[in-house]
Amino acid sequence: MKTLPKGWKKEKLSDYLEMVIDYRGKTPAKADKGILTLSAKSVKMGEIDYSQAYFISKETYKEFMVRGFPKVGDILMTTEAPLGCIAKLDRDDVSVAQRLLTLRGKEKQLDNDYLMYYLMSPIGQFELLSRASGSTVQGIKRSEFEKVDIVLPTSYNEQKEIANIISSFDKKIELLKEQNQTLETMAQTIFKEWFVDFNYPNATGEMIESEMGEIPKEWKIGRIGNEFDITIGRTPPRQESHWFSEIPQGMKWASIKDMGNAGVYIFNTSEYLVDEAIEKFNIPIIPENTAILSFKMTVGRVAIVTNEVTTNEAIAHFPCTKENLFFVYCYLKNFNYGYLGSTSSITTAINSKIIKEMPFLMPSKKELDLFNHKVSGLFEQLKYISKELDILEELSKMLLPQLLGHC
Repeated sequence: MKTLPKGWKKEKLSDYLEMVIDYRGKTPAKADKGILTLSAKSVKMGEIDYSQAYFISKETYKEFMVRGFPKVGDILMTTEAPLGCIAKLDRDDVSVAQRLLTLRGKEKQLDNDYLMYYLMSPIGQFELLSRASGSTVQGIKRSEFEKVDIVLPTSYNEQKEIANIISSFDKKIELLKEQNQTLETMAQTIFKEWFVDFNYPNATGEMIESEMGEIPKEWKIGRIGNEFDITIGRTPPRQESHWFSEIPQGMKWASIKDMGNAGVYIFNTSEYLVDEAIEKFNIPIIPENTAILSFKMTVGRVAIVTNEVTTNEAIAHFPCTKENLFFVYCYLKNFNYGYLGSTSSITTAINSKIIKEMPFLMPSKKELDLFNHKVSGLFEQLKYISKELDILEELSKMLLPQLLGHC
């Protein structure tokens, strides 16, 4: 860390915490209803996924929560699997279970929002990871957490000012994500009306039987591998780290995680492949306006690439034209992947051969052109907002360490 600004100080975080609620090692019995209970699975970086929570009975809650009760505004931190995911609690009718710490700053000494952003910052994450232990799963013991440092500005009010600046970025980012979700929902609604319910303009109502059920008479079902020059990504040997880079060099290398973070359009990736890796391992380079699909582990994530990228071997590439890109994206997004195999084994059973044999609905050129004209404006707005969102998120990453003491 660089020299701290004048008046700033580095202190032990534990000296500024009013409460640390730690229920590690205790697992309450689950129930069908009752009190919502959070574990490390529920806490993502910057948000809480309540769909990953479970219930405990009210009786168990009273017996279990003897170390303290969480409340709105407290900061949750995962202690392992994974370590260092941080989020702010937005409700107090919950309990917390294993692999979570609930943190609360001392009044007028440590602002909870400042604490959250500090722990999310590169230096905060470094503080946690540098005190972690475990060869397979990295975790932090309570005794080591007590040694974690925090960088503090000159006053409590300055903490709040810093947190407010970062929060304003977060709110703008969240607003843009909501706008994008609305736009995609509109496009998907049109797709389903036209190509699932077959309620498209000037539909004749004449239907024929197909392997996918009844379809309009003038439409066809083909094999997706016959309609697109599908390629599959590759991964160089992971143990040879020199093929990979986390800084921009070589070619962007997209993963399923990148697809999940990106939304409809992918602009950036978390890793890159150096040029030598692409040549040595014959890694396919996919052009812009290619729809990509995850088909291993996490099946059915779909995105559109905005520039040349490479991907790992769990992602299939569908090079598109301007005329069919949006249709292909919506088709892949809406496809029932359970159709390709049993739901219990689908994450391991699907391979590139099965992907290429997927049935592909082919409407007439007239309907395809009409659909493209109908949704192209929505996708253009999506792309514009996605780019703005990407820039804001990058600025936020740079802003965070700058505000937190120029770390």
